[in-house]
Amino acid sequence: MARGLDKALKKRTYWLNAEGKEFIMETDYDFMVKLAASYNEKGDKFPEHPRVDIKILDIDQRVASVKLTVDDWIDYMHLYQTQAGECKIINVLWQFHDTDKQVSR
Repeated sequence: MARGLDKALKKRTYWLNAEGKEFIMETDYDFMVKLAASYNEKGDKFPEHPRVDIKILDIDQRVASVKLTVDDWIDYMHLYQTQAGECKIINVLWQFHDTDKQVSR
């Protein structure tokens, strides 16, 4: 995870708080690296044959827009290529397929 993310990453989604008020929830590079280290420790977060669909929406020289569709959510990502040739994700807008899950309980 750390190799693929820019340190300035902003990952956002809309969310509802416990009172039903909408807000933008934002995560960053540090949170995503920590989450990736522990997210599936028990091996029960994904089905045996997970859905992973990657669509390149646009590429222009060193930047791209990509849509990632997996079992529970979608990510719209902006990537760029560094001068060293590495691809880095700098922005992500995401949502669950079932938007009723996007509520703080």
